[in-house]
Amino acid sequence: MTEMSKNQFGQINIGDQPSFHLPYLFHFVGKPYYAQPLLKQLMTRLFSAGVKGYPGDEDNGSMSAWYIFNALGLYPFCPGTGEYLIGIPLFDEAKVHLSNGQTVRITASSNHPQQQFVDSLTRDGKPFKTSFITHDQLLQTNQLQFALGTVPNPFCFDDTKRPFSLSQPEE
Repeated sequence: MTEMSKNQFGQINIGDQPSFHLPYLFHFVGKPYYAQPLLKQLMTRLFSAGVKGYPGDEDNGSMSAWYIFNALGLYPFCPGTGEYLIGIPLFDEAKVHLSNGQTVRITASSNHPQQQFVDSLTRDGKPFKTSFITHDQLLQTNQLQFALGTVPNPFCFDDTKRPFSLSQPEE
């Protein structure tokens, strides 16, 4: 409760592991655009390079891992499923060197403080319409390009395709 009060970010106490997933719950009801401004504000308001750079206890690297994944615009919500939920990248460009030797370039255009929503996402130049990407897809990706905007785009992602936890079994 002390961390929640200190962070002044309402009921989302990102300073403790049980709350890491809260912004991403919107993905499971087909509205990932509600998570995007929360994520961007959490990363920019509660983390810093200073002595008090974390919004809570850094337990075994979990808070650093949360920040790094989210700054890339990806988040492994449910380990073992091989899916990363799509968030919003913090940086204009980042390169991730994967275990298969592939390098994924993640870019964000119009990346300004007021651009808090993903307007569109392309994977290797083609529209990418799911609110998650599988690890296998990521291993075969050269570039993820986010275009950011100032208003939510409910048509950015196909809201009938949900992450693993609520997906219908494939037939």
